[in-house]
Amino acid sequence: MSRIGRKPIPVPSAVKIAMQDGTINVQGPKGKLSLRIPPGIRFEQKDGVLTAVRDSEEYRAMHGLARALVANAVQGVTAGFKKDLDIVRNRRANTSHSRWANRIRSSFRFRKAFR
Repeated sequence: MSRIGRKPIPVPSAVKIAMQDGTINVQGPKGKLSLRIPPGIRFEQKDGVLTAVRDSEEYRAMHGLARALVANAVQGVTAGFKKDLDIVRNRRANTSHSRWANRIRSSFRFRKAFR
């Protein structure tokens, strides 16, 4: 069995999950998401925990994917998503241009000196 597919998904008390033929609706304080579930995968909810179960070995490639998609939906409606970016200055980018400019300048000085 898939390691990711076996992990249970903790469902907070503020999140409501409704399962209908091939779709899962996840509703929480930050919004509502609807996901299509691949055929052969079903979800079982017990005691605030959601688990992905596959019907046969034929659907093992989709097992972990379906679980990850639902886990991300639960996180999205509770805490939301955030991405922090760091702006880094690359000093090498500017240096290569100035090296080329210095070579051109020095070649002109060399030509003037020996004419």
